[in-house]
Amino acid sequence: MSYPAFPRTPHILIVDDEPDNFDVIEGFLFTEDYQLSYVGSAQNALARLEKHLPDLILIDAMMPVMDGFGFCRHVRKNPQWQHIPVIMITALGSDYLADCLASGADDFLAKPINKVELRARVISMLRIKFQYDALKNSRQLRNDLTDMVVHDFTNPITTLLLQTEILNRMELPEKVAQGLTRIRRAARVLDGLRNDFLTYGRAEAGSLTLQKQCFVVREWVEDVVADFQDLARSRKVEIQIVFADGLLETFTGDRPLLARVLNNLLTNALKFSPFQTAIEIALTSTIEPVSGNALLRFAVKDWGQGIPNEKKDSIFQKYSIDQKPFNLPQTGLGLTFCKMVVEAHGGEISVVDNQPTGTIFQVEVPALAALPQNF
Repeated sequence: MSYPAFPRTPHILIVDDEPDNFDVIEGFLFTEDYQLSYVGSAQNALARLEKHLPDLILIDAMMPVMDGFGFCRHVRKNPQWQHIPVIMITALGSDYLADCLASGADDFLAKPINKVELRARVISMLRIKFQYDALKNSRQLRNDLTDMVVHDFTNPITTLLLQTEILNRMELPEKVAQGLTRIRRAARVLDGLRNDFLTYGRAEAGSLTLQKQCFVVREWVEDVVADFQDLARSRKVEIQIVFADGLLETFTGDRPLLARVLNNLLTNALKFSPFQTAIEIALTSTIEPVSGNALLRFAVKDWGQGIPNEKKDSIFQKYSIDQKPFNLPQTGLGLTFCKMVVEAHGGEISVVDNQPTGTIFQVEVPALAALPQNF
């Protein structure tokens, strides 16, 4: 039988209380380039896993003290082991196939073992295992690259922000001051992108942790808008904030991340807004009658060219860029970042048409669990 070339010699752990059964399997796999190890009990196999992780486990279903079903349940509970494929070998027959899979086994072999079937199933499981390893290594490489880029950007961005802040306190000619303002604004954009990449990488790696903070809603949105006023004025675009009657005074969430969501949506709105138009940010809130939980809603409305209906389902996907308005650069991560942050809060983000033209991005997020009184 031909089999795929693996990147290294696969290690297979065989667990059986009958040494003769190991001899049978070893004989069937003798011509393959595998490293075979043998232990006589499930307890010894668990101890072996503490020291070395094989690429595949073949285990007998019926053994004293701990059987193969119990072993599989132990393996699947351990995050360090649960990716290892397990083939259960048993004389119980195919009626126990459901029990094998339910316990955590990935495949099933009935006794007496058929040589061709054994070799085929081993190859299949090893192929899956090495594909998993390749994906894991690729993700780790990407995460390392992201961390390196973020780290390398931090010092120059911090220097730009610090030095422009120092210069801003001096008396400078008007044109120089205007140029300094543009430099500082660009540095803030870079700092925001740096934070977005870091947050996005953490979210994809499953390590994004929301920081609960009770913040004043009006101050939160006004702080974000303040960073855009100079750019908006240069484009003769008016940014309007509409606070609904009865709007919550405070809200509990990850203030910096929610600010980045609003920042990204406002950035997009400015990109697509023609000169001498307006952008509206509307905020409302409600209290759910049963749970008493607060919901914060904010919508960013522009009067630009709008988004085609066929693009609305894909704009939140990574690197989905429909066009480059006014020759402004785009990374293709902004809306993906927004979706990840909003969903991490347990909320929803959507896009609808504005009338008669333009786009409305709508966000609804529930408050995170209430903080202690001494927050």
